[in-house]
Amino acid sequence: MKHYIARATTAALKILKSLATAMIESLEILSPTEKNETMFGLEREVRLPMIDIELKRFAYHPDGTLGVIEFYGERFYTIERPWLDNAANVSCIPEGNYDVAWRTSPRFGETYHIQDVQDRTYILIHAANFPKDVQGCIGLGTGLMGDRVAVSNSRKAVARFEELTRDISWRLIVKNAPLAALSKV
Repeated sequence: MKHYIARATTAALKILKSLATAMIESLEILSPTEKNETMFGLEREVRLPMIDIELKRFAYHPDGTLGVIEFYGERFYTIERPWLDNAANVSCIPEGNYDVAWRTSPRFGETYHIQDVQDRTYILIHAANFPKDVQGCIGLGTGLMGDRVAVSNSRKAVARFEELTRDISWRLIVKNAPLAALSKV
């Protein structure tokens, strides 16, 4: 039931965004005086409500940290470095709430950037299967590798996740949830 609500909410937000964009574009032909007299006085881009997406960590292992993101009726597994007191390049990020924005990375191209992580910079969400593939960032996969602390099909997962989230504003909520991997989408 949750994923139907998420899909409906996302669809509604996309429709509202396209309507607001069309309305703003129609204002471009008006003079500044006419703009001030238009409905709602919209002159700039309309910001849509922020959606919270939860990363539920279910395994803090000495080799790495595993989690799951359930969004829009789909499940994405996450791989991070182990928790080492937030040390740069070797630790996963602390649990908390983080704004996310697009960033162009020399290595990964256009990717999500997790912003304002205390004492850390350039924390990205990108393709990665093993903890060694990330330096404090978060890798996505479609499944878990049974005998390793790792995720599978990372490029496919990142492409699908970006497809689902590209047109929305969202915030990442990172939390400990030991039973998260047991839930069904």
